[in-house]
Amino acid sequence: PVEQVRAIERELEKHDPELLQKPRWLVLNKADLMFEDEAKAAAEQIVAELGWKEPWFLVSALGREGTFPIMSRVMAFFDRQKEDELEARNAQ
Repeated sequence: PVEQVRAIERELEKHDPELLQKPRWLVLNKADLMFEDEAKAAAEQIVAELGWKEPWFLVSALGREGTFPIMSRVMAFFDRQKEDELEARNAQ
């Protein structure tokens, strides 16, 4: 997974380096393939290896485990974006 993230980062850098400055979230899927404590430890190791400072989530999309927190955060993120845009327009 670490090399896959690095490969995506390299592609973003080639395409548009500004994309790397935008908020990014790390979603680690297939948590159902391990025991919960093993999956969490593996995820924490990946996050540490990457030096990841942004939000990250451990999910099982198949079992729909851990997906609600992501949906909630995505909704909150876009609500904040919308509020910021409205404030910027009103400040002009």
